[in-house]
Parts: sequence; C-alpha cells; structure tokens
Amino acid sequence: MNNFSKNIYIEILLKFPSLNFEDETDDDFLLIHCKNSNTAEIGGIAIRTTEDNSIWIQNHIPNSSYSVDNIDELEMLIEKITNEEIFWVIANKNGNWYETTLTNDITKIEKEPNVNYKILSWSGENDQIITK
Repeated sequence: MNNFSKNIYIEILLKFPSLNFEDETDDDFLLIHCKNSNTAEIGGIAIRTTEDNSIWIQNHIPNSSYSVDNIDELEMLIEKITNEEIFWVIANKNGNWYETTLTNDITKIEKEPNVNYKILSWSGENDQIITK
C-alpha cells in the first residue's frame, strides 16, 4: 500500500475502532470496509484511494461513490453518516443513475421531474424514496 493510503488507513482505524474496518487492499491503494450491524440497505461503508491520491467513500448500493477532499472531511462524513446526521442520496432518472450526493437535510433536496431520489440512512429507519 502506498504512503498516502497507509496514512488514511491508520487514521481511520484510530478514529473509528468500533466500526471494525476490514482491510481488503490487494494493490497500492486502500480498500477498507466496515459492515453495518443493522439490517439497513446501506450495508456498510467502504473507503478507497486511487492512483491520483483521491479518496472515495461509498456504501453497498451501486453508484453510491462520493469523492472526498481530504482525511478531515472523510472522518467528518463517517461520523455524521453513522450518527444519522448525513444521508446518502442516489438519484435515478428514467431507470438510469443520475447523481449521487450526501445531505444533512432531506427537505432541502432540489427535486427534478422524473427523478427518483433514494435516501439511505445508517440505521435504515430514515430510508425513503422521493419523486417529484
């Protein structure tokens, strides 16, 4: 694993020991995963790094990858996602992926016609589908 990835790996393990991140790395780039102990559709969180030193966070749903600017933002997102303060929003238009974002206020999602917004929460209790 390259140094950039190692540093992120160590930071995440130290900051979130209770999430039991498992190392699935098989090359120079980080891939760690923690399962959600709930039966929520979100399934868990995965963290990836890439060749250009980008950081990505995602869950088990297709098209859920979200680019993160730095380790501080990553740690904030993990904390807020697992504390139900931030939710994933995966939008599909006419059956095709349209966009992925995160929100802390579901009511402020700018809804477009013919777009389904799948809201995913860590517990699953706040999951919903919104259409305009």
